[in-house]
Amino acid sequence: HGSVGPWPVLCLPSLRVLRVLECLDLTFMGTASFWMGACPVLEEICWTVDSSIPEQQRRIAAQTFLQLVGGSLKTAPRRSNFRVNVCNQNALAPSLALLCGRCKEPLFAHERIYALGPGTQPHIDLEAFVFGDSLQAGLSLLNGDNTQLNCPKRCHEAQGLFLIARQGSFIDTCGFEFAGACGKDLVNLAFSDSTDTD
Repeated sequence: HGSVGPWPVLCLPSLRVLRVLECLDLTFMGTASFWMGACPVLEEICWTVDSSIPEQQRRIAAQTFLQLVGGSLKTAPRRSNFRVNVCNQNALAPSLALLCGRCKEPLFAHERIYALGPGTQPHIDLEAFVFGDSLQAGLSLLNGDNTQLNCPKRCHEAQGLFLIARQGSFIDTCGFEFAGACGKDLVNLAFSDSTDTD
């Protein structure tokens, strides 16, 4: 708690969980890609910024951190499990499902590599970033755009909303293939301790 740099360059081959909470030093965001190489068995990073830092600076730092992590994950050998939380201090479960907030149809069934970041628009509580290893068949496209996805029942189409952005859309997916807009009536998250992919 109340973490302040400088951030030493270490090799931590057995580190599985890294929690840097209520950080006062935003330069930690620049270490994001370092952890991928220095910690081969790392499964979870949780980084929160102290509330004394202005909200806009906290959001920018979180987004930058996620972009660096996502870029590193995309180019590094694929890990079997990896989770990042820059929203709150909660530990994350090994598996995440993304569901339509209205009909509860699964959009992604069991993502084992994912990140959670703050919402980038006022109606979005948080954003979930995934590579889409468990992308469900039959998702609908908003206006035929393959970068704007909804559930098969098209629950949000009448409002001109889409739940999932694919890389290449105007939404920043932070180096991941997909980003989900989470909120009560948007994407709902279901966490599971199971690593079973069936």
